[in-house]
Amino acid sequence: MLKTANLTSDDVSLVKLEALEIPQRLKNNTIQAGHTWEPHLSEAMKLGGNILFTSKQTPGLILDLIIFRGEIIRDRYCND
Repeated sequence: MLKTANLTSDDVSLVKLEALEIPQRLKNNTIQAGHTWEPHLSEAMKLGGNILFTSKQTPGLILDLIIFRGEIIRDRYCND
């Protein structure tokens, strides 16, 4: 994402926020950009935000799964 804007990690300061905080932080100008998703994306757009980058630009990069070792599932969630 940074590379597409001719930026490096030295050009940004990362701040840990919850996705739901992004719209208000953008509106208050306490951040210049944020990573979020629906419904927070629509809220940010209504407040004047613009999309800089979307996962559509990197197909396959964002995975839709979580993998655990079998013993984790067995030990934590199976009541045998």
